[in-house]
Amino acid sequence: MVSLRALKDGPKERAQIRKLRPWFLVLAMLCVWVAGVLGVTTGCATVMYLQEGAMPDDRQALETAKNAPNPVQAVQEYAFVVQQRAVAESRQVTLPLSIARVLLSTTLVAASAMVLSGRKNALQFGFQALGANVLFAVGGGMATLGAIWLIAVPFGHHRVVPEAPAVRASIGPGGLTISGSV
Repeated sequence: MVSLRALKDGPKERAQIRKLRPWFLVLAMLCVWVAGVLGVTTGCATVMYLQEGAMPDDRQALETAKNAPNPVQAVQEYAFVVQQRAVAESRQVTLPLSIARVLLSTTLVAASAMVLSGRKNALQFGFQALGANVLFAVGGGMATLGAIWLIAVPFGHHRVVPEAPAVRASIGPGGLTISGSV
């Protein structure tokens, strides 16, 4: 559909309106948009989980995992419960970071929409939003990794599958210590 302004302008202006964006830019902006939407949904899900105040029962999950017929699925389910418990216990760190993830991911969605619509200076804004999200991912990942690792490791030393070897990891003054056979 052609706008009225394009009909009043000359052929040079009409050619600029019809000019297509490079396919790789469209593909990149769609990927950025999807990453933004995933970040918003992940951040919102974490905030809602933390606001509920639920604490998963890792002992029950361990017993369920021991009796599961599929060992791989048992380990995955138990690891998920341990991770959720660690997120809940490190709420002081994960809640503000989850809210920041929602806000920064929203800027990704907005920036990709602006670039796709062809707004002036939208590409620079898109690069700024992408850079801010990369810095946040690195910084936030390092902040939560330490908090979650300290909480999740003591719970994760149980023998989930009977034929699997028990491995215990602990962090102390001497650093990371792993005991048991692999």
